Amino acid sequence: MTMTVNTAFAPIGSDLVYRVVTSIEHAIVELRAIPRARATVKSLNSLSNRELSDLGLVRADIQRIARNMSRRVL
Repeated sequence: MTMTVNTAFAPIGSDLVYRVVTSIEHAIVELRAIPRARATVKSLNSLSNRELSDLGLVRADIQRIARNMSRRVL
């Protein structure tokens, strides 16, 4: 069995382009997460302390939960 090794190099500047594109993609994901986080905060804030307790939450958890849930891919 013969094994060949491909030693082709990426074009100059391709790493920079990849990093720029990836940064833009991350920024878009973060911007899209803002409305979802606000909706989550609004929904959780509308619950009473008793209802939050039934879910195992306290008011101090709302911001963290909204931030984490909004970044998940739907």
